[in-house]
Amino acid sequence: KSMSIKDHLAMKNIIIERVQDITLAQKYQNEISRLFDEYEGDKPKYLKENELPEYIKTTQKGFLFELYIYNLIKDLNFDDIALGVKVHDYYIHDDYFSNEFDILIMKENHLHMIECKFRDDFDQRKTANFIYKLDSLRNTLDNDALMLFLTDDTLYNPQTDAEFEDMHAPYKRANARRIFLRGSPIGRTERFIKDVDSIFGLHTPANKAKTKPKRVETPTPKPLKVNKREALNAFVQAQLELEVDIFDTKEMRRLLNYKVHYRANERVNAKMQNDSFKNLIRFMSTIKDDSEIAFIYDYFQKQRGEM
Repeated sequence: KSMSIKDHLAMKNIIIERVQDITLAQKYQNEISRLFDEYEGDKPKYLKENELPEYIKTTQKGFLFELYIYNLIKDLNFDDIALGVKVHDYYIHDDYFSNEFDILIMKENHLHMIECKFRDDFDQRKTANFIYKLDSLRNTLDNDALMLFLTDDTLYNPQTDAEFEDMHAPYKRANARRIFLRGSPIGRTERFIKDVDSIFGLHTPANKAKTKPKRVETPTPKPLKVNKREALNAFVQAQLELEVDIFDTKEMRRLLNYKVHYRANERVNAKMQNDSFKNLIRFMSTIKDDSEIAFIYDYFQKQRGEM
């Protein structure tokens, strides 16, 4: 079961300050698409000002481009997707720096990003500098994070991309750092969508391209074990403010890594100093099969007051 973007960031002690509200963007999705799809050459042809809804008139073109990209890919086979996420990344006990991500996507418990730059002044130097900036954000997201960087400097086509990758140092540097540089997808949306699906390993079924797939839930255990398992899960989730299945060993390892070692998280740090609670976590992280749940549950019942 995949974590949400919110849970993933919380486990790294990264506080979400804001996630962009896309209610109006969804309402005007067709108008935003027309805004960019009606183009001449490699530049969008904006509709006449008196034809634009007020929301579009008062929204920066750069953010409208982000909405356009979001609308193109939002129905692909992501586990979670968010637009305009601003976070506080704590680096010492009570101080942080802010980061803002245009589009964050979660796939199989790996957090990736898409950066959208709607301007045509990205030369090699500016592109190289931006690659360094993106690479510096990798640990904030995920050590295995993939990054897609979209600009508006060229049409999105195979020949141009191949030439850039062969000739320009920023493209070579980006490829080495798992950062995918692309020109504007305007007018090449079908190829762009396929590319996004391939880069992030989404494997979106063709017949589900317009439908957000439901998450696959884990099978329900036998009734006798459900109560004990759910009680343990609910208790630890509440203590650490999580929604993941605590019995998933992969998630538990991530929990131990993120929660225990991020000392700025005072609440979790205090909990992990409690010997009884710490032992419960250790028991749950080493469980091999459901037959051991009864032993852990008995320990939990005896030590619950101290926890």
